[in-house]
Amino acid sequence: MRNLDAGTKTEFLAGSLRPVIFVEAEFESGWLRVWSGLDDFPWDSKTWVGVGDLGDIAEIEETGDLRSTGLALSLSGIKSSIIGTVLGDLRQGKPCNVYFGALNEDGTLSGEPYGVFVGRLDTASIEDGPETARITINVENRMVDIERPRLRRFTNEDQKIDHPTDLGLENVSKTWRTLSFPIGADRTRPPT
Repeated sequence: MRNLDAGTKTEFLAGSLRPVIFVEAEFESGWLRVWSGLDDFPWDSKTWVGVGDLGDIAEIEETGDLRSTGLALSLSGIKSSIIGTVLGDLRQGKPCNVYFGALNEDGTLSGEPYGVFVGRLDTASIEDGPETARITINVENRMVDIERPRLRRFTNEDQKIDHPTDLGLENVSKTWRTLSFPIGADRTRPPT
């Protein structure tokens, strides 16, 4: 069972498993932390808001090959009046984490929850009803960054991204502008 701590592993192997899920996502206005229970729950020096059965997480796919898989987080029963605020605060690329854990019989955590997904917020969609709505937020896996092309240039501006005080490329664009090639000349070597 991977990297589960002893308390969580014991609860998983017991006959009366009480699983819980914690989700945290960063929005423009701050972090939103929810869990699968009903009331507020303190964990990791943070307060997690209970959403009960109003929340839903699509299947978290695990692959053996090197490819990106995302997931969809849904929250239903939201008042239509706050939809604009939630969607206005969503920023693509902000972090989102999902944890899986178990509760003891007395309602306390059995060990530390296990991080099952680490990703970044992507897009959101709404199913709007007459009084309440359902928001679905798509989350990209961090592996999606491997698939993005890395475009870098041999320019002073690009060099400043990594090394702001480096002056080694400050004359590159000036040098290439002053070079001229006669028609039909070999452009692989600088002109003489």
